[in-house]
Amino acid sequence: MNGLRGSIALFSALTSPSFWVGRPALFGHDPTDPGFILAQWKAVLTTILLFLAILQVLEQAVLRDKVRLRIDKKVAATLHRLGGIVSLEIAQVVLGLCLYAAYGQGYLLGTERLIAHAVLGGLATAGLLLKVLISNAFPRLLRWQAVLGVAIFSAILGVFLTGALPHFLGLDY
Repeated sequence: MNGLRGSIALFSALTSPSFWVGRPALFGHDPTDPGFILAQWKAVLTTILLFLAILQVLEQAVLRDKVRLRIDKKVAATLHRLGGIVSLEIAQVVLGLCLYAAYGQGYLLGTERLIAHAVLGGLATAGLLLKVLISNAFPRLLRWQAVLGVAIFSAILGVFLTGALPHFLGLDY
């Protein structure tokens, strides 16, 4: 259990904006620049979204008996549904921040990495919305949820690799 607590503490520290506020000087960034602060929050929220996506995969594996954990299936199903709702809300916030950065701040898509990031982010958000729509309005299509979930996870991983990770490494400016 101590290893899990340590991992959670490390994850919390690394995704905290206060941890990274002194780091921009290492990469030649101005930590008071509104564009940098906006990028910081987008990176942190994207990292949280990736963490939630990993939990979603684990919960789905428990529900399909691929992984055995000491958790009731009803609890896992409830956590999976709540995690999906939270993921959708965070994805919408990140999408709003990205659109504001692109059109409100004038950071347009100038490189292949940013174009891939925008496409993957749009696919992830659209996939999450489609998953909610299928779950609530079209129950006969539930058999496609697993395929859609894998596609959404892949898109979120791609968004992290093309957006948050380069930001944390100082490669985004």
